Amino acid sequence: MDKKDQLIESGVNNWVSLLITGVFYLLSGLYIFFLPDRLFCVFGLLIEAIFIIPGLVCGMLLKCSMRLFMNWIWYGAYSVFIFITAFYLDSYLSSRMVFVLGLISMFRYAQFLELFTSLGDIALLKVDRLIGLSLLGLVFSFVFVWELYFTSGILQLLTFILFVMQGISISYLAVRFKYLGESLED
Repeated sequence: MDKKDQLIESGVNNWVSLLITGVFYLLSGLYIFFLPDRLFCVFGLLIEAIFIIPGLVCGMLLKCSMRLFMNWIWYGAYSVFIFITAFYLDSYLSSRMVFVLGLISMFRYAQFLELFTSLGDIALLKVDRLIGLSLLGLVFSFVFVWELYFTSGILQLLTFILFVMQGISISYLAVRFKYLGESLED
């Protein structure tokens, strides 16, 4: 069994974990969207939790099943980067938050793009939509990295979009893996 088959088997068997992660990002985005403007700049603990939890989960998953990842260096770098970023945001939340969120988003969508293109030949997964969403996410990430002048309301809206797009990508992939698993059983 090659690595791609192992990755597919892991996705089919663990689609619930992917779905929970996707829903976590969606709920985080909704929470940020409905947060009052005056509190948006002081929600550092929430953003730290949003980054620490996936960073730790990704690191633990990588340690337990390194053989499943086609390019495990990306996943290891991402888990370390996102974990350290949470503590960086604690120290420099107001001044560098936009830039750091842009870097994380760019890294994540590059990771998505690599994963979705490697799974592109599996028709049942329908990853063409996810590839398009990943490309849109990369473009969106550049807006954050450029650090254009953002008011608090615009920054809050863009952060909401960032988390919701990631949640949609992960949740959609989880549902497609579930559908693939059901198709393989038949």
